[in-house]
Amino acid sequence: MQRRREKTWDLTIGPDTVRLFILKAKALSAAVNEDYADGAEHEVEFDGDRHDNHHHDGLAE
Repeated sequence: MQRRREKTWDLTIGPDTVRLFILKAKALSAAVNEDYADGAEHEVEFDGDRHDNHHHDGLAE
């Protein structure tokens, strides 16, 4: 019987990835702030029936 070798995973992220996350977060924050400044601060309402009628035919590439 072969003994299973335990895998070691490296779950660290590099500085470039952290910088990318920060830039994305800043862009999202700026977009939200612009929406509020433009008067678009409204709540989004979700209709339960709409979810039942929403279908995708797959990804077209």
